[in-house]
Amino acid sequence: MSKKLLSFPLHELKMIRVRCKNPKCRGAVLEVPIEKVGCFYNSSTCPVCREDLGFGVSEPNWLNMLGKALAGLQVAADRVEVEVMLPEDNLPEAE
Repeated sequence: MSKKLLSFPLHELKMIRVRCKNPKCRGAVLEVPIEKVGCFYNSSTCPVCREDLGFGVSEPNWLNMLGKALAGLQVAADRVEVEVMLPEDNLPEAE
């Protein structure tokens, strides 16, 4: 059985939304341009509440790495194309 997919090239991704789930932060949502994710999340703490994001002492800062990976793939867009694919049945209903 095939599924319908929503697909878009990575170079169209301009911003990510990050929500802090720490109770002290009350769900702060930050929208960060792709090219700034790596430097905006250069520590393992929330920029709003300054609480630890829970990556663990021995683990890398995953948000920082995500930002670097996305920026690097966009720079290499002339050599490699990455598409993000979402199953249509997982998409929220339009209001």
